[in-house]
Amino acid sequence: MRSIPFRCQQGTGHRNRHDRCTFLLILDSPQSLILIQFRIPRILLSMMVGAGLAVSGALLQGMIRNRLASPDVIGLTKGAGLAAVIFILLFPKSPPGVLPFAAFAGAHSPGCCLPL
Repeated sequence: MRSIPFRCQQGTGHRNRHDRCTFLLILDSPQSLILIQFRIPRILLSMMVGAGLAVSGALLQGMIRNRLASPDVIGLTKGAGLAAVIFILLFPKSPPGVLPFAAFAGAHSPGCCLPL
């Protein structure tokens, strides 16, 4: 959270301290357009993705009642890798964009067995 103001000011253009503060007040400047259109939405999206990963990890640990539960310990990573290898062996000419879906299905199968 402390790095958000620093990340908003980072970029390829060289600005002094006065310019960093004034472009926030002038909404018609190109710097404020970059900040409002690109940087702030990316920062908010990265915060939401991080929060989603934290919640999913906490739910996984609470569901199986193991504080050390992680995707590689419970078999999700191995299931995804196995499904990807089997898919590559069975369908060698398939487009590469299909492989992540096969890996997701392979990771989903051990995940469905967790509540049991």
